[in-house]
Amino acid sequence: MTRRPLLRLIVKLNTAWSSVAFWFAEVLGYSFRERLCATFEGSRGQVGVEDKRGVLLPMKLSHADLAEMINGSRPMVTSWSAIWSRKVYWTATANTTSS
Repeated sequence: MTRRPLLRLIVKLNTAWSSVAFWFAEVLGYSFRERLCATFEGSRGQVGVEDKRGVLLPMKLSHADLAEMINGSRPMVTSWSAIWSRKVYWTATANTTSS
């Protein structure tokens, strides 16, 4: 590999690593509720699909998955999920497919 492509690769890796490190450093100061919101906002920007009901996140996540993503507990995520569902901030739907 010549010097110029290697340098470009190193710059790309450094930029990617820096953005991930910045996000984690920022999120560490958040409450668990804020971490959960930030996780959904990030997912919304990456995979969200606009719909008449709002923004759909076409992925299947359990409360345990979400808890792991924010370094929280599953019962805490379940509690926030119940609160947000009552306030209609979100609606969890079953992923159904037909063959």
